[in-house]
Amino acid sequence: MSRRITKAGSALLVCVILMAAGCASNRQLLPDPVRNDALNQELSRQRFGGRWWDLYERAAIYQKYGLWELAEQDIRAAMALRPEDQRWARTYGLHFIPEYFPNRELGVVLLEQDRVDEAVLHLEQSMGALYTARAAHYLDNAYAIRIARAGSDVTGPTIQLSSPANGGTVGGTHVEIRATVRDDSYVAGLKVNGEALPLLVAAQEVPFERSVALGPGENSIEIEATDIVGNRSVERISLVRDSDGPAVSFNSPLVLPGTIRGVAFDPSAVEALFIGEAPATLREGPNGETTFEFTVAEMNDGFTPEFRCVDKLGNATTGLLPLDAVRTQAFNRETSFASATSVVTLNDKIAAVYKDGE
Repeated sequence: MSRRITKAGSALLVCVILMAAGCASNRQLLPDPVRNDALNQELSRQRFGGRWWDLYERAAIYQKYGLWELAEQDIRAAMALRPEDQRWARTYGLHFIPEYFPNRELGVVLLEQDRVDEAVLHLEQSMGALYTARAAHYLDNAYAIRIARAGSDVTGPTIQLSSPANGGTVGGTHVEIRATVRDDSYVAGLKVNGEALPLLVAAQEVPFERSVALGPGENSIEIEATDIVGNRSVERISLVRDSDGPAVSFNSPLVLPGTIRGVAFDPSAVEALFIGEAPATLREGPNGETTFEFTVAEMNDGFTPEFRCVDKLGNATTGLLPLDAVRTQAFNRETSFASATSVVTLNDKIAAVYKDGE
């Protein structure tokens, strides 16, 4: 019987201590009467039972009013009963806490007390369990304080570009930028053409990809990287957007049947030239020019007076042969024309075609 009384007495003693702890929270804690009244009202509304979720909730109230030591005590007490950071932690029955992150909140209150190394330890532990933006923010701040005090980081991050090549020519309206940013401390910020890229948490190596819109002609792209103590580096890329097909010039006159010759030019180099569906022969010349030849054996229904010239980026120029410069080697005098068109024999080998008096 005495043993049962002893256990009951112990349980009663624990309840008394917990109740006392709950009541003690209503004592004068803040020098500002208005803020102290608001604090005491919040504490009085809490049904404090000494359970881990009660401790965690009261620690949040203490944090709100900057009572960091009291918040630390409650968080550590909660962690002694339930140490893991998690979402939707079950309290009892079907009741849950949406966010229970004691390691994260302990890191916050330790940082507020300037205990940076301890704060980093708990914030990293929280991030290892589950990413939260709040933990990432305070962890970045803790890193920055520690590195700034060490005074060892005085240079900006390095930016290593993978693609595209600086000074190159690209086709299309967009280009994919691929790069890796490294820093001997931590990379904390990235911008491409002034637009910030999201970083979940500061890291010593950050690879990234970014699609950038290009305007016609020359383009300049700026990559800016900042480390956690504010050192900044900038890398600039110059690119030419080639959205036009090659320039094509035909030698005049064009004698058909015969060989069509000319010159094509494009900053990205000429890939192919077609007369109708048949490819012409290309030869690379000086200054980026490409000469071409195409032989027309006979003038028949299979001949199409159209050309298409393509550069190495896929841009194409299409059109008709300059028919006003075409000269034929033979003419059928038996051909009939409509719409007041007539054929006049000039001599044994030459005939002229007139239309509307011209």
